[in-house]
Amino acid sequence: MNSGTKIKLLAIIFVIGATSACSRTDRIIKVAELPNTPDFEVNARQQIDPWAKPEKVHLDVGYLWTQNKFLFFPILNTDGRFVGYTGSDYQYIEFSKGELEDLTTKANIPMPQPPSIPFWDAWGGKLLLAVLIPPFVVLSLLLERLWRKISTGM
Repeated sequence: MNSGTKIKLLAIIFVIGATSACSRTDRIIKVAELPNTPDFEVNARQQIDPWAKPEKVHLDVGYLWTQNKFLFFPILNTDGRFVGYTGSDYQYIEFSKGELEDLTTKANIPMPQPPSIPFWDAWGGKLLLAVLIPPFVVLSLLLERLWRKISTGM
């Protein structure tokens, strides 16, 4: 492999690593269904086309939290709150204080409890990193020792 190709490959690896090393995203799951009636529809604009006319979207109750990731592994979950779930993982409606209670009363359903976050999001990333990092550190220390022995001729 020539040096130009190596430099390009290293640049691509660096860009991918830098963009995925630390990220913060919102995650949303549906926790309660509201009746499929016009009372529980809202006007929502599609995120893809901001100039499109708002259209009626059925609303359910969702739970939203912020997730911090390190190398695609979820590490920290914060800011859990109830929101209006529109069927999309990227679009939701913020509830003002008391709106959730009003909607559940109107729909004649019990007030939802904060759900448990899925296992992968809550623990999977932490456990996987805890399993992967120690062997990597030990291996890198052993390779460094081996390199020193080779370079000194012992």
